[in-house]
Amino acid sequence: MMVYKKSIGERAFDIFNVAVLTLYALSCAIPFIHVLSGSFTAGHLITGKELILIPKKFTLENYRFAFTVGPILTALKSSLILTVFGTMFELAGPISMAYPLAHKDLVGRNFITWMIIIAMFTSGGLIPTYLLVRALGLVNTYWALFIPQAVGISNIIYFRNFFSNIPKEIEESALLDGANDIYILIKIILPLSVPVIATFTLFIAVGNWNSFFAPLIYLNDHKKWPIQVVLRQIMQTAQIMSDTGYSAYSGYSEDEAPTPAAVKLAIIIIATGPIILLYPLLQKHFVKGIIVGSLKG
Repeated sequence: MMVYKKSIGERAFDIFNVAVLTLYALSCAIPFIHVLSGSFTAGHLITGKELILIPKKFTLENYRFAFTVGPILTALKSSLILTVFGTMFELAGPISMAYPLAHKDLVGRNFITWMIIIAMFTSGGLIPTYLLVRALGLVNTYWALFIPQAVGISNIIYFRNFFSNIPKEIEESALLDGANDIYILIKIILPLSVPVIATFTLFIAVGNWNSFFAPLIYLNDHKKWPIQVVLRQIMQTAQIMSDTGYSAYSGYSEDEAPTPAAVKLAIIIIATGPIILLYPLLQKHFVKGIIVGSLKG
């Protein structure tokens, strides 16, 4: 058996690749390590100009301040509701429209497709959208966040293109066995589309978790505010308390006071931590979905 030996040029290229990818990985990891370590560092030691890889004077005061000042647990529950149900709506809408549009024998297929494309480049704007939501009586309800985002135009086009590349013989065989279109979609098409659906699930879930502007506009009840809105309020409170003097509010000494910079780092971890935990669950399908999309998109 012959053993293939890499040439000097190939080994040099491998070393170059490893070096570049290592630097890229560090450029992604070091900022997160800095934020994580800084969130456990006493506020007066954070200058904003120094890279912190190991916590200095370890403390939990930054997190205690954030959880004390704002209703974070309630906000996390609201964000979880918005993320789970919002993602379900934003997947169900495009899939239910894309599947029939993937069939060339659909009556009016081209007209509907053109209407969708036109809608992708035009919008009624913020004020008309708000007036419509208010007229429907959806203000201060989660439906105001679900329904307007339920049908993403670009998602429809992507799913339609993907469904079009699934061999029609699979559907024809199921039809001969007596299956209807709904059964074929749920039992055959969706299982074949798991990598793509997982990819979009990650993108949509991250977008819903980070949603800030829409909840701020439509939700008047602070008990329904998601984590992003509540963290903004906490940051504003920290800044006011810093300007006025912490001792006037809570008896913090100068060394113990969770400064706005320290609170900001803790808030970043609180906001990003839960959604980061979602990625390992979808990573395998996410990578496969990206490859499938690049080949069939």
